[in-house]
Amino acid sequence: MPTKPSRLRAALLLAIALAGAGFDPAGARILIGAHRGLSAAAQPENSLAALRAALAAGLDVVEIDLRTTADGAIVLMHDAGVERTTNGAGRVSAMTLARLKALDLGSGEPVPTLGEALDLIAASRTRLLLDLKNGGQIDPARLIELARSRNALDRIIIGVRSARQARAYRALSPSLTILGFVPRVADVDAFAAGGANIIRLWPKWVLAPASGCGRTPSPTCLVQKLQRRSLETWSLADAPADRAKASAMFDRLVALGVDAIVTDRPELAAQASHRLGKD
Repeated sequence: MPTKPSRLRAALLLAIALAGAGFDPAGARILIGAHRGLSAAAQPENSLAALRAALAAGLDVVEIDLRTTADGAIVLMHDAGVERTTNGAGRVSAMTLARLKALDLGSGEPVPTLGEALDLIAASRTRLLLDLKNGGQIDPARLIELARSRNALDRIIIGVRSARQARAYRALSPSLTILGFVPRVADVDAFAAGGANIIRLWPKWVLAPASGCGRTPSPTCLVQKLQRRSLETWSLADAPADRAKASAMFDRLVALGVDAIVTDRPELAAQASHRLGKD
């Protein structure tokens, strides 16, 4: 595994490679984001190294996953347990922050706190999409106060998993950006009524032959229906391993007019935006 300095060099080399491939998020006509940080240069997911790589690449958004420790700290971790991503074992919710910090995500990378992630993006234009994995255990007031103390309320997007969560966060901040991880299309209205102003759309919901979306924007397509209601449409997409298939999927999402694409292959999404949008 690379050392910490070599990870930073890898991030910078990745940014150069992405630029050479036409990856310029600032010139894309839609927002481009990375999933669990930018880990394409071998950084561990949800690590500060992965966040640094995303910042170096100039991404608009970085999605990170949040859970709470036994002593109430908010940390970056996707799974309920640490076995897959660290050298330890056990559930995040049963560990203190000190115990979790002693674990290794890879090459000495510790598990970050949300506060550390917010500090890292402070001087950038990148925003954090916070996926509340155990949202019922994360105290909304604590999270909002943490962001407010760092003047970062406008730098975060709260990713809620229920309409009830949306209402709780909206009550704390009328100007907060809230994304609804809606489990079904039928749940969109409840999330929107709760205060979500962005709706997550899986590609399969809008690219399926029966979706009514076709290959170009249409009044009957879910993307345009939501946008007419002043709801942004963000696609969170796991890209196919095959580069041609992944590029074709991103081309279709861009052509449909989604507002943002957050993916593990952001360079391909940005290239699609350039091909079909402004260069």
